[in-house]
Amino acid sequence: IKNTYQRLENDGVLMPEEYGPEAAYRQLAATQNRPNPAITRALLQCVAAERNRLPAQEDLAQRAKQWIAAHLSEDFSLEDICAALYVSKGHLCREFKRSANDTVMGYVEKQRMEKAAALLSRRRYSYAQLAGMVGYKDSHYFSKVFHKYMERRAAPAGSAKEKRP
Repeated sequence: IKNTYQRLENDGVLMPEEYGPEAAYRQLAATQNRPNPAITRALLQCVAAERNRLPAQEDLAQRAKQWIAAHLSEDFSLEDICAALYVSKGHLCREFKRSANDTVMGYVEKQRMEKAAALLSRRRYSYAQLAGMVGYKDSHYFSKVFHKYMERRAAPAGSAKEKRP
């Protein structure tokens, strides 16, 4: 079972908690470490059913983008996205970079900053209000990130600020 879960995790599939390795280990421990073929078969059937329920991995970046768009105003982490999509962090990061040519959290930041810029252009909000509307808890941190993003966005392509000695 441990090898099966390791292979599934390497393939980028994580299972809900009740089908995860910890649950399997608990069930095996209940049989006093004597493998029970019925439990093993049932666990593997649950894994296969969950795997078949998921869309093809080719849409992984698209599914991640949809999840991000739906939760943009919330404070979430990369682990939250992975858990929602039942994939490992490494697999999501690799597939997202390959497909979207950006990191997952880099994409999240761009989406949040673009939403904040759009909100700011329509109406006057305080940074505290904007921060909350785009998923930041700390308005001071949001302000720093937003200003830095807007400076980069306003800079002409290919130009770099000169560094002072």
